[in-house]
Amino acid sequence: MRSEAGRWVIWALAVLVTLAGGWVSWDLTVHHTKVPGQVKAQPATQPAESLLSQACTSFEWADCDEVAQSDWAVFPFGSPRPWIRTSTAGLAFFTAILCWLVMIGWPSPSRAWLQMFPLLAAGFGVGMSIFLEFVMWTRLPKACPLCIVAHLATLLLFVLLILLWPRESRLTPAPAETSNPEGPGASLEPAGATQPAAAICERPWPSWWTLAVTPLVTAGVVYVVVMLGEGMALAKATHAARAGAKQEAMVKRSDLEALKQYYEKRLLRFMGSARHGQVAWELAPRTEIPIQGRPVKGPANARRTVVIFSDFECPACKRFEDRFRAEIAPLFNHPASGGVRVVFKHFPISKQCNPHAVRDLHPIACEAAYAAEAAYVVGGDEAFWKMHDLLFEKQAEWKGTRDYLPYARAIGLDEQAFKEAMASDRVKEAIKADIEHGHNMGMELVESGRLKAEEREWIFVNSTPTIYLDGKFFGSAYYPGPWRRILGVTGTPMTMPAGPAMRQPSPPGLPGPRITQPTTRPAIAPAQ
Repeated sequence: MRSEAGRWVIWALAVLVTLAGGWVSWDLTVHHTKVPGQVKAQPATQPAESLLSQACTSFEWADCDEVAQSDWAVFPFGSPRPWIRTSTAGLAFFTAILCWLVMIGWPSPSRAWLQMFPLLAAGFGVGMSIFLEFVMWTRLPKACPLCIVAHLATLLLFVLLILLWPRESRLTPAPAETSNPEGPGASLEPAGATQPAAAICERPWPSWWTLAVTPLVTAGVVYVVVMLGEGMALAKATHAARAGAKQEAMVKRSDLEALKQYYEKRLLRFMGSARHGQVAWELAPRTEIPIQGRPVKGPANARRTVVIFSDFECPACKRFEDRFRAEIAPLFNHPASGGVRVVFKHFPISKQCNPHAVRDLHPIACEAAYAAEAAYVVGGDEAFWKMHDLLFEKQAEWKGTRDYLPYARAIGLDEQAFKEAMASDRVKEAIKADIEHGHNMGMELVESGRLKAEEREWIFVNSTPTIYLDGKFFGSAYYPGPWRRILGVTGTPMTMPAGPAMRQPSPPGLPGPRITQPTTRPAIAPAQ
C-alpha cells in the first residue's frame, strides 16, 4: 500500500480485527475454563454468561465447553501438566500484535525488515489456526464458533499486515527550477524531473529507542492481560465448581429426603397392617401401669384394659380421639372382644407442670389438664369423660379464651366447686403422678433385669398420644386393623386410613424424636 491514507485505513482495520480476536480469546479463556470436578451447568437452568457465549449454544453442532475441555485445548496437546491453554495463547498473540500496531504501526521503507516480525507471528498463527480447524472438524464431536471467529481474525490480520508492508510513497512531481541558461546558476536537469524519495525521507521509523522499548512494553502488557484473564477464569471456575458441588449436595439431600419420605410411608403402611400391629403388640414387654383413682369408662370386669396418656392441647391427640370414637371404640361392643375398659392418664407437654418436657410445646396444656381433673374430682368418671370430650371438641376455642367454666356449666358441675378443685393441690398432684408414671414406665423391668435400659425407650411415654393395651405398648393403636385382630373381632377388614403417625420406637441404632429428657427417675407410688 503506497498511499498514506490507505495505510491508515488498513492500520485501523488491523487494530479492529486484533481487538475482536482478543475479545473472543478473552471470552474463551474466562467463560470456558473449568476446574476438575466442576459440574457442567445445564443451559435450561443457567443463562449464557456473555454475549459471545450465546454463540456456543445457538447451533446444534456447537459446544464451546466441550472443545475447551478437549486434549487440544492446551499446550502441549493432551498433556496432564499443560504450559498454557490455547485460548490464553491466542489472547497473548492478539495482545502482542495490538501493542505492535499501536506503538510501531508500520516501519519506514528503509527499515521494512522489521515488518517481518509481526508477519512471522501472524503466519505462525495462521498455521496453528488451520491445524486446529482440521482437528476440530475431524477429531472432535462438536465445534467451537468462537474458535472459528478467532481463527478467521488471525487469517484476516495476516492479510492486513501484508498490506501494511512499507513501500516507497508516490510523490507529487516537484516543479523544475527555472533560471537563465546563460547565468552561472543555470540548472543542468531537464524540466519536470522529480526528486528521489530518499531525498525527502527525513529519518527512518521506528527509532532505535522505540524499537527497544516496544518489546518491553509488549511483554508487560501481555503478562498483565494474560494474568488478569487467567485470574478471572480461575476465580469463575472455582466459584462454579463450588456452586456445582453445592448443587450436587442439595440434589443428594433432596434424594435422601425423598428416600426418607418413601420409607416413612412404607413404615406407616407397615404399622397400619393388622398382622404387624398384632405381632408388635404381642412381642412388647408387659409393664405394670397403676390405674387406681384414674378416670375409667367401660365394664369393671372387662377382658381388656386400654390406658391412654394424652394431652388436651395436642393436635395429634385430638385426631386420635376422633378416630378412636368413630372407628375403634365401636369394636369394644363386639361380643368377641370380651369387653374393654379405657383409662385416661395426663401427660401434658408443658414445662408448667411437666418437668420432663424439654420445651413448652403446648403451653396451656396443663391448664386444660387441671380443668379435666377438676371435673373428675367434682363429678366423677361421668363428668370427666364429658369434659374430656368437650376439651377435644372445643380445642380451638379454649386455646384462645382459656376459660373452662362454660364447659363445667354445660356438664352440670357446680362452678365454685369446679374453680376450687381446679386450683387445688389434689388436682396438681394427680397430674404430676400421671406424668411420673409415664416417664418411669418400665423401670421395674430394668431393675429386675428383664429389660435393658436402652430398650426402655420403646415402652415409656415420651410423646402423646401413647397407648397401652393390657400393659403393653401399642404403637399401631391409630389403625383399626390391629385392634380387630387383637380383639378377635371378625368382619370386613377396614382399609388403613390416611392420618398422622403414632409415636413409634426408633429402630436400633437410629435416634428417634424426643420431647422429654432421657433421665431415669425413681418410681413414684400410685396416687391414692
